Amino acid sequence: MKKVALLLLLSLSFGVLSAQTSPASQLAGIAQDMELLTRQVNQLRMEVDSLRKDNEDLRRQVGQAGSAQTQATALAALRRDMDSQNAETKRQILTEVSRQIEALANQMQAAFDKLAGAARAQPTTPTKTTFSSDYSKDGVVYTVKAGDTLGRIAREFNANVRDIQNANKIVDPARDLRPGQSIFIPKAKD
Repeated sequence: MKKVALLLLLSLSFGVLSAQTSPASQLAGIAQDMELLTRQVNQLRMEVDSLRKDNEDLRRQVGQAGSAQTQATALAALRRDMDSQNAETKRQILTEVSRQIEALANQMQAAFDKLAGAARAQPTTPTKTTFSSDYSKDGVVYTVKAGDTLGRIAREFNANVRDIQNANKIVDPARDLRPGQSIFIPKAKD
């Protein structure tokens, strides 16, 4: 039930997203869609509860019917009816969910394509990183090991991460810090 509600929410949300442009409008649309889905889920719950009540009433009637043979026959007929109704309900739900998933996938692809086009259309300006020379010139040389991070190295040597970056001109530690590399660890300022 929760999956159906989530899928319905996503489907409706992307319909709204493709028609509106501002994030505030998109959020408002999503909130409305969520409220609609909540009402639909509550309605489905009420229908399920009603079916359960009907099922219990039928079971009571079968129990009062008389002989064991009559009860067994009525129960078997009731099970067949319930199974038939359940199968039809499941088929309808699956058909609707499949349709909405396909529509949602198409909407998502269109939205992703639109976002990708917008991202490609924006000019990229390289950012220039500047390094300070305001770090201690006293320190040690350290050989980077696999799994090392600037934070761990700084803690090990009681140093400042920013000083290590400045001393070694490290822009992106994830890219610029490699095992086997020798780096200078400035002594922490007092």
